Amino acid sequence: MKKNILFIVLLEYAFVSCDILLHKDPNEHYYFACTNTSDNTIYIDTFGPDVSIHYLFGYPIEFHRVDSRTTNNSLCPGGWLSYESYLKEYNVICVYVFPSYTDEAVVLNDFKLVCYKLTLDDFIALDFRLSYPPDERMKSMQMSPPYEIFQKD
Repeated sequence: MKKNILFIVLLEYAFVSCDILLHKDPNEHYYFACTNTSDNTIYIDTFGPDVSIHYLFGYPIEFHRVDSRTTNNSLCPGGWLSYESYLKEYNVICVYVFPSYTDEAVVLNDFKLVCYKLTLDDFIALDFRLSYPPDERMKSMQMSPPYEIFQKD
């Protein structure tokens, strides 16, 4: 009987601890919106400034599909750490946009459509809403290839 009570107390403690650890601040962003105005489906993922470190530590790739001509702002999850918390510590996050036939080899070979290198100020200026191809709001932000490449003649 004592073992059952102890087990229940420990189980309850574990659930309370998880709730505290997983508490998300309602004033911070754990998602950002993506609008795809191109004619192709794209895949998006976020990494630190050096993608190879992502693989060195064995982190899984979690591509987020955004269908062509999607203007309903598909949400791309950012994980358990808010973007504000991450960017206060690391200053920049890279948001990669890949073609629809993406796999890990594509990432490692740097076969991207665009990489946005965003700071917290950039995310705030964009109201946590990104666009592919980049729109006018994004022209002064650091990206590769540069914004001018995406402008139609």
